[in-house]
Amino acid sequence: MNKPNRKPLSFLSPDEIYAEAIRQDGETLSDADLKLIKAGLSALRAYRRKYLNAVETKAINALIAYVAYTQNVAERTVSSVVCSEFNCSDIAHISSEQYDQIISFLIDLKMTAVVN
Repeated sequence: MNKPNRKPLSFLSPDEIYAEAIRQDGETLSDADLKLIKAGLSALRAYRRKYLNAVETKAINALIAYVAYTQNVAERTVSSVVCSEFNCSDIAHISSEQYDQIISFLIDLKMTAVVN
């Protein structure tokens, strides 16, 4: 039986691995295998949604520094405004889903309107 050309599993995304696992071509996985794949995929998605990664955090901190410098306020003040706006205690605890919104917020932020 010839198998179609497929990418090695190491080059597949989690979604592609799951799709491969549930394919209906005669090759089947046990229910336990499918549950394990589903649990791993769910955990990966939840982890990705949880917090900003290191690159996103550095980008936001750099933009905070830029806003603080150009508007002549302390970085701590800008960070406080961001945390207040996004309901978090620290930049590191901001949801990764809010990354684009934070960037837009910082680009449009006028500290004189907030502080005064």
